[in-house]
Amino acid sequence: MLYVKVLLAVVVLLLAASGIAALTRGWVLPRNRHLIRSTRLYGAGQLLMAGAIGCQLYFGAFRGDSTWTLVGALLLLIAFGVLLRAQSGTDRTDHAGSPGQ
Repeated sequence: MLYVKVLLAVVVLLLAASGIAALTRGWVLPRNRHLIRSTRLYGAGQLLMAGAIGCQLYFGAFRGDSTWTLVGALLLLIAFGVLLRAQSGTDRTDHAGSPGQ
């Protein structure tokens, strides 16, 4: 069971790094680049998703607290909504507000 926890911790760190890159530099993974309309919103959604999975991992897997696991699940749903909002939109702008690639 430890390998699952370690794998999830690595996923959380990668999501957080990708979210920080999208927020600060406007950089999005090449596979997702054509889908994203707002890189800042996308980065915020990834950070929120990393926090939600981290909350579920820490409180659910390590401590066994079901209340905080539910909070993590709700944060995950909000993160999905933010990511969907980042994909939909009429204009494509990067973090500085200028036209994207």
